[in-house]
Amino acid sequence: MIFSKLNRIPVSRSVISTFKGYNHNLRIGTGEFYDMKNMTGDYYPVLSPRGLRRRDDARNPAVWNPTKSKPQAMTDMDGLCFLSDGILYYGYQSGVYQSVDLGLSMEDAYTPKKLVKFGSYIIVLPDKKYFNTMDIEDQGSIEANFTSTEEGSVFPYDLKDSESFLIGSWSDTQPEDPNDGDYWVDTSGKVDVLMQYSSASGTWSARISYLQLYAEGIGNAFSADDWVKVAGIGFPTENAVKIAAIEENK
Repeated sequence: MIFSKLNRIPVSRSVISTFKGYNHNLRIGTGEFYDMKNMTGDYYPVLSPRGLRRRDDARNPAVWNPTKSKPQAMTDMDGLCFLSDGILYYGYQSGVYQSVDLGLSMEDAYTPKKLVKFGSYIIVLPDKKYFNTMDIEDQGSIEANFTSTEEGSVFPYDLKDSESFLIGSWSDTQPEDPNDGDYWVDTSGKVDVLMQYSSASGTWSARISYLQLYAEGIGNAFSADDWVKVAGIGFPTENAVKIAAIEENK
């Protein structure tokens, strides 16, 4: 029996004398670990197995009892920081966690939750709430909101000419005997289109449509190019719309 000749596979060995830590990036250096399981870098530069796990309620049962409630999210913020029943716990000192109620929703649309560290801030998603662990008074929503306490007004608006205007008709057919500059909303397609008549060409041309919302102080919370959702004006916007221009009250 004749066997094929096999080439010897070269063997090499490298020794890592210093553990450089956990580095979860696409490119890592020699001595770094992309992933770790049951290991710890607490004794850097020496790699070591992690210590025994223990339940947090063993040292603080009055604050968090996993048999009664389950944490919704965890992160590290100079110690353990977690959400339990919608309450944020952080800063473990002398056997007690500090806690703050940010008014988080526990409805299905707002779960699962995620904690994002941003300097001394913790951002809770998808609630879009923030909290400064260094200043308990510095908390709120990362989104701006405005509710008018008085009745406002809504007008179709010509941003180019900086004036509001009246729409002559809403129909799927062109108005008869229009005057120069008249507006008409064409409802014949899937999307309503604002049209303006030109007597010089005798044709209707599509115009970019804007709405001007007037309410005392409405412009203080937003800026141009922000995207907002609007409700309470007769036709709420299901999707966010872009602010083209803004002033203090409109």
